[in-house]
Amino acid sequence: MGDILCRKCGEPWDSYGITHSRGDGDMTASEAVRFLKGEGCPSCHFGKHCTCCAGTGKMKDEVSKCACRGDHYLIVRKLAGKDEPWQYGYIPNVQIFPGEPKVIFRYPDGDCKEGKFHEALVLCPYCADDACGCPACHGSGELQPIEGNEFSAALCSLVEESDEDVIPYLNL
Repeated sequence: MGDILCRKCGEPWDSYGITHSRGDGDMTASEAVRFLKGEGCPSCHFGKHCTCCAGTGKMKDEVSKCACRGDHYLIVRKLAGKDEPWQYGYIPNVQIFPGEPKVIFRYPDGDCKEGKFHEALVLCPYCADDACGCPACHGSGELQPIEGNEFSAALCSLVEESDEDVIPYLNL
């Protein structure tokens, strides 16, 4: 059970994983600094995206036959410095992304045996536009801040369920 709540979305995080972040814990060291400043957490992309729909503005579709399996987003990758198309999926089922992706969130560049690569969370191009809107963000895909009473209720329930001391890093 986490004992520090994200100031933006209310996601619980374990204090040890945050305060001992060296890139191998719950967050990187720079993410931990931003989290402790009250800027948000990786779950809400530091206050930018709805945590219920991952910023797509659409509810998960359990019957979708789409490549994203109803999540309405895909993670795409391409090698840096090469004029290659974006790709998604895993070997042996790697697919070429059709056209230019609509980026929801861009991840930091990574390294692989072929070299540096770019990675991004993008809207799935195959999902129906008439998918149900997310009730948490009203279809906008943007994080709706936790209001005072809701945040207090979430904090109280966390304190009651936790067997650890709650650490006051909430920047209230």
